Formats: sequence, structure tokens, C-alpha cells
Amino acid sequence: MHSEKNHGGGFAGNPYCDFCTDGDGNLNSFEEIKKGMVDFAVSRDDIGTTEAQEVVNQHLRKMPAWRHLYEAE
Repeated sequence: MHSEKNHGGGFAGNPYCDFCTDGDGNLNSFEEIKKGMVDFAVSRDDIGTTEAQEVVNQHLRKMPAWRHLYEAE
């Protein structure tokens, strides 16, 4: 992350980003994060939901907070 404010809750020691956490730095649910990212991709990239889900899954499977959810695949 680029700066302390990009860490969850603004805490430099938090391993999760401010997009995946609430204001206190606690990790949000996977479902909430995935839905938000899919909705954002659909609106920003002008793609359909199915394609957005594929793009988001590719991104989330690389992230420390979520990669364990994809390891069984």
C-alpha cells in the first residue's frame, strides 16, 4: 500500500487495505467485498456481471485476505 492511510483503519500495521476494511480496520465480509468490486467493475468498465465476476475473482485470489478461499479450486 502506498501510505498509512491506505491501510485498514489508517493503521500502518494493518495488513489489509482500506477498501476491504471498515473504519476501525476490521476486515469486511468476503461477500460484501466481492459484490462491491463486481458492481464497481460493471459501472467503470462497462462489462456484464458475469465478466466482472471473473475479473474480480482473478484479483481476489491474489489478495492475502481472500486467497485461502480459492486454494481448493
